[in-house]
Amino acid sequence: MLVIYTGAFIPNKGIRLLLDAIPLVCERYPEAHFVIAGFPLDQIAEYPGQDIFKTRATIISPLSYFELSKILRMSDIGVDPKESSTRQASGKMLQYMGAGLPIVCFDTQNNREYLGDGGTYAREAIPKGLADAIGELMASVSMREEKGALNRKRAAMFSWEKSAEMLEKIYSSLIE
Repeated sequence: MLVIYTGAFIPNKGIRLLLDAIPLVCERYPEAHFVIAGFPLDQIAEYPGQDIFKTRATIISPLSYFELSKILRMSDIGVDPKESSTRQASGKMLQYMGAGLPIVCFDTQNNREYLGDGGTYAREAIPKGLADAIGELMASVSMREEKGALNRKRAAMFSWEKSAEMLEKIYSSLIE
């Protein structure tokens, strides 16, 4: 079972919460393997040397944008561990949605707006909360399939075409 994180390895992206959750997930789910893809590697330098990361994680740094779709197609679960304090949108979440992945994240307004029922929301913004939410998806094929299908469908709401339609309506109403 492949769990993916793509993006920056900087603190405000929640990467350390995910990296600290990996041993908790692997303890309960021997089939779990993580792909951590992004940069800069020096921000997570103390993790790759740990035994659990040598055997249960693949770290790709840097990640070529041209390889992203291939990696997403191989994945079973996407993780966006960003907390609400960053007040940032999530490009990675849209990529995961477009790939039809179920997504684990924290329960924030932004994440709810993107995912609705397609998200599996960690109860607490701590490694154990994230690990528990990943475990919910690991334990249920039907939940993964259902949430992945919802996410693929919802991704269309955020397409360039939908954005253009909304802008045209706004401009038309302003002109009138």
